[in-house]
Amino acid sequence: MKWSPILHNAAVVIIAAGVLALLGAWWTQLTGRPLWGMSQQHLFSDTTVLILLGMAFQVGTMLHRDIERHGK
Repeated sequence: MKWSPILHNAAVVIIAAGVLALLGAWWTQLTGRPLWGMSQQHLFSDTTVLILLGMAFQVGTMLHRDIERHGK
């Protein structure tokens, strides 16, 4: 089984969720009201965690893709 496509798809979904959290944080900053019960600080923290997690998945994608191409 090839892991690189799975990791890549997971990274895309996670980074998209991070971008949505960032947009939500900006929205709460503009309106001054929580969004879905989450404060602006909470959404900015979610953004940070999700983007970093997505980047880690992308690094895993690159490592596994290299292993799949050249063998162990």
